Amino acid sequence: MYPFRKDLFAAENRWYVASWGRDITDQPVERWILNRPLVMYRDSTGRVVAMDGRCPHRGFPLAKGRVCDDVIECGYHGMRFDATGACVHIPTQEHIPAKMRVASYPVHEVWDWVWIWMGDPQRADVGDVPDHTVLGLTDERNWEPDVKVYSHVAARYQLLHDNLLDLSHVGFLHGSTIGTADLARTEQRNTYGHDGVNSTRYVTDATLTPALAAAWGVDGVVDRELSLSFMLPCLHWGHDRFLRSRGVGTADAGQELAVRRIYHAITPATRHSAHYFFVRASGLHRSGPAPTLKFDYRKIIDEDVAAVEEIERLLAAGVAPVDISVRSDSHAVKARDLLERMIQNDGHQNDGPQADDQQADSGEADRFQSNQHQNDQYHARADGAHSMSAGSGNSQ
Repeated sequence: MYPFRKDLFAAENRWYVASWGRDITDQPVERWILNRPLVMYRDSTGRVVAMDGRCPHRGFPLAKGRVCDDVIECGYHGMRFDATGACVHIPTQEHIPAKMRVASYPVHEVWDWVWIWMGDPQRADVGDVPDHTVLGLTDERNWEPDVKVYSHVAARYQLLHDNLLDLSHVGFLHGSTIGTADLARTEQRNTYGHDGVNSTRYVTDATLTPALAAAWGVDGVVDRELSLSFMLPCLHWGHDRFLRSRGVGTADAGQELAVRRIYHAITPATRHSAHYFFVRASGLHRSGPAPTLKFDYRKIIDEDVAAVEEIERLLAAGVAPVDISVRSDSHAVKARDLLERMIQNDGHQNDGPQADDQQADSGEADRFQSNQHQNDQYHARADGAHSMSAGSGNSQ
């Protein structure tokens, strides 16, 4: 489906963020992941359980049932299923057919995120979950995650990735808070790896919005560095930092004034909706207390969400996508290509595009191929770039 070839949706044999840990309790909750309804809950030991969310008897949603003795009881006819998905009780008979079961999924809870593996459980390795200490999420000596925002987005997940892969939008969509037009005018440095990409913009003598200057406690002539890495298929992370301008010729030229790490986890919900988890972390090893933000990150996230939902609204209506790329799009097009290859090589869902998908995806393969020549417009530059894996770090 757009913006991929029409039979492609999402990579299955990968870890995705399914939920904030605080949102999973001993009461069952329904959560759609990769176009499948799941039921999630905690057992008596606090362990998170995730399994298919429909009872195999008559398809009733298991999240409408209850948890009793660490198993889920269907609220329709009382069948019970344990954490492995096996049926352990049928009220009307003693014999339990072998096929009376649901699929269960590996989960891994680290920091405030519950990660889930939707593919072949034999291939699930928790070592493939990004290192949260390197990311800064569990590095309590240096970073404090102090802003957390969740949005359920009525748009396909790749539109959110596209948004984050082209930060030239920041100066326009977020012009009243964090963005100015000089971000778009500044050339972007891009680097690419097997399963990740990075973009960095270094703005000399940056213009700051009044809200941004007040929120970060930054004044005078400054440089701004905005960098974001995409660890396919789920996580974007990077930093936004300000330095005393190197052009001022003072003793503090180049000195770091403020820095924040930023994280965006994007998980496909259905074919036309997504889960969006945003986190900001403040550096604790910087001199002086972190300034209190005077603007609401929810407003910034809502601006992004509104933009992609407008695009989805037209796609869902059967309007063929308008997707004429310009020079600055080469990075996003390259990332799309890498993600499409991951889906093809890693296993993907092919459940038959719906009618509106078929209209929106018409000619998409030709469009995608026509943009590939843009991928080589930028050459990889190693200086200052992030590693393509969390294990190599992104230290500030």
